Amino acid sequence: MQYFFDITKKDSAPIFEGLNIMSQGEKYASHMHKYPVVSLSLKSAENRSFADSFYSLKNVIAGEYSRHRYLLDSPNVEDYKKNEYRKVLNKEIEDNFYNNSLKFLTECLEAHYGEKTIVLIDEYDVPLEKAYFNGYYDEMTAFVRSFFHNGLKTNNSLHFAVMTGCLRRPSATTTSTRRSTTGS
Repeated sequence: MQYFFDITKKDSAPIFEGLNIMSQGEKYASHMHKYPVVSLSLKSAENRSFADSFYSLKNVIAGEYSRHRYLLDSPNVEDYKKNEYRKVLNKEIEDNFYNNSLKFLTECLEAHYGEKTIVLIDEYDVPLEKAYFNGYYDEMTAFVRSFFHNGLKTNNSLHFAVMTGCLRRPSATTTSTRRSTTGS
């Protein structure tokens, strides 16, 4: 999805040649390489403490900021935003900024390109699962809730978002088997 939509990936067009999407006409092809894209994988937040997981998440976010570091040269991004952006890259920003970091990045991208942003989040559930099993679930859910709320729910710079998870829901049989096994 990133290579299809991302405005910075125009050289990736050949990988779509011969694929079904290209034979579907302009309705779909007109969206190719049209949008700024933020792509985050939260898999690295597999740690035993909130501090370590949060540190990993900050690195993932800083990595995506780094991928878009050309925004620091954009005449369309305000100077005060560039200063905040630099602080993220240099890991000098206050921790509470990260609650709003996704929204902030999409705002900068929209200012630069004049297009709303597509957000792709892979393995969104890994930090929550690890937090649950390692005793810091409340801290992680507070962060994730704020991060997603600001970045996805109340974000006027968002075109759309796709979130994928890696955990499977327990099936009804698994749940009932687990209950009967533990109930005896």
